[in-house]
Amino acid sequence: MLRNKIKIKITSVKKLGATNFNGAKTNMKKSEPLVRKVTRVGKRSLSVVIPAEIVAELGIRERQKMVFKIDRKKIIISDWK
Repeated sequence: MLRNKIKIKITSVKKLGATNFNGAKTNMKKSEPLVRKVTRVGKRSLSVVIPAEIVAELGIRERQKMVFKIDRKKIIISDWK
């Protein structure tokens, strides 16, 4: 089990900005960090909520398969395909 702090990075072709993928305005600023708490789900699983701005920007859908890779102290999350 990893006990060190781990940074989460979601990979995408698009960069986050003042508007999302559909052209709608978002409340997110470019320099504003997106901080989320890790919560326990069951005995062994943990979860992190992905912000709505990122979900809209990347087009993430419910039940979509994602790939998790560990790169030193970062978790890289990318689409399965």
